[in-house]
Amino acid sequence: MTVRKGTPPLGVYKFKVKVVAAGSKNYMKASETVAVKIAVKQNTWIPEQGHYEDVYETVHVPAVTHEEPVYTTVVDQEAYTTYTTVFYTEDGWSSTDRNAARAHHLEVGGNMWWERIPEEHPAVTHQEQTGTATVVDTPAHDERRKAGTKWVVDVEGHWE
Repeated sequence: MTVRKGTPPLGVYKFKVKVVAAGSKNYMKASETVAVKIAVKQNTWIPEQGHYEDVYETVHVPAVTHEEPVYTTVVDQEAYTTYTTVFYTEDGWSSTDRNAARAHHLEVGGNMWWERIPEEHPAVTHQEQTGTATVVDTPAHDERRKAGTKWVVDVEGHWE
């Protein structure tokens, strides 16, 4: 017997029943309506059983960038070297004035010598912004993100 949702309740139902008598050859003609009390077991509906699962989606995340200025060094004056000539005499006297050194040498006598001392002068420069450059902080990539949940049926609902 198949039991479906909406099975009729217990009660009295009328059926046309064919009665077959043992040894009767005329059994097809004999029929009568009888009242039969049917006892049907009430079935119980068992709801479906399941669980929730997370649903994920792939999302494209664009690159994160920022602009930085680009500077160029501009030379206002090139580096150069100057020389200073220093004149010395034996008595320890020195001067950068050639004529004064010669006069002192002639007055005191003795040996006199000179030395050239270099002095380096660095280039004079300044910075000028000549443009911008794009700097990538985080490259573009795909990420899996939780998009929600869905119900997954483990056992479908049924009658028992």
